[in-house]
Amino acid sequence: AASTHHPLLTRALGWTCGRDSQPFAHTLTRDCAYSLSMPTTHSNTDAMLTLCEHVSATRSELIPDSAREAARVFLLDSLGVGIAGSRGPALDALMDAQGGAEEARVLAQGRALPAGAAAMVNACQIHNSEFDCVHEQAVVHPMAVLLGALLAFMEREQGRAGRCFSGRELIDALVL
Repeated sequence: AASTHHPLLTRALGWTCGRDSQPFAHTLTRDCAYSLSMPTTHSNTDAMLTLCEHVSATRSELIPDSAREAARVFLLDSLGVGIAGSRGPALDALMDAQGGAEEARVLAQGRALPAGAAAMVNACQIHNSEFDCVHEQAVVHPMAVLLGALLAFMEREQGRAGRCFSGRELIDALVL
């Protein structure tokens, strides 16, 4: 069986599970003072291009510490509910229905799937009980999809090209 240990997560969080004996409890109403200041050089039809240009042009050192800390909190929350959701209904059948190369692991499952399938199953697990992070004004659960996809992408790229992503890169990707 594949290992369920994700060293990238350990590096992103800056500590390993169990090192801090204080219980994790955090309300998701925390105010993070990071705002995107995107250029408006494109028409509304080019919104995706504008967003992509902003993300690719933003230097890591410009991301405020408050945004990084909020991302760590949301990462921990998402991992926690993802692990809890790993026993959700029909997940075994969903994983069994996937075929292809073993490119990325599924949280707490000990199984590797094609990257797209691992991203989907991770997102299902994170959102399983609807305890995942929510943006109240937009009524969206962004971390389920974002984190599931990032973990699968980063692990697949590590396997393909030997590219090892840092914890900082994971946090930057979550923020942006």
